[in-house]
Amino acid sequence: MSEFESSNLQLSRGNKSPVSTNGLSLYDEYGSIAYGIILQIVPQNQIAQEVMIDLFDSLTVNPCVENKVSIAVCIIRKAREKALIYKEKLEVGASTVQQFSTESAIEQSKIIFDLSFRQGKTAETIADYLDIPKARVYKAISEYFKTFRHS
Repeated sequence: MSEFESSNLQLSRGNKSPVSTNGLSLYDEYGSIAYGIILQIVPQNQIAQEVMIDLFDSLTVNPCVENKVSIAVCIIRKAREKALIYKEKLEVGASTVQQFSTESAIEQSKIIFDLSFRQGKTAETIADYLDIPKARVYKAISEYFKTFRHS
């Protein structure tokens, strides 16, 4: 059997060729998904593009190829992780705490949700950060989901 026939046989069995697993082909296939996730966390286009380059240029996405669950899920997780790292570097101060105390209940729920989802903070961290009970954090996230569903 020739090398060409062997590679076609592997591809027909579902085996991916080594060429399709490099960063560029992963970028072509999953870049838009990753960019959407990154933009939700880091809304500045220039920084989001830097995160994309860092994500697909580094060895970060290589383990995703061997992921048993899904390459897309793995890349989404890695993109979110990288974006949160960049977001953490960009955060300057406690303007959120000051803004939080002057906002309406709906806006407070949105701020808490943003801290939880977009910035990756835990309920305990948010409660400490905003000086509120942890139960209020969970209630605010629940209220935000209800408001979001009705809008």
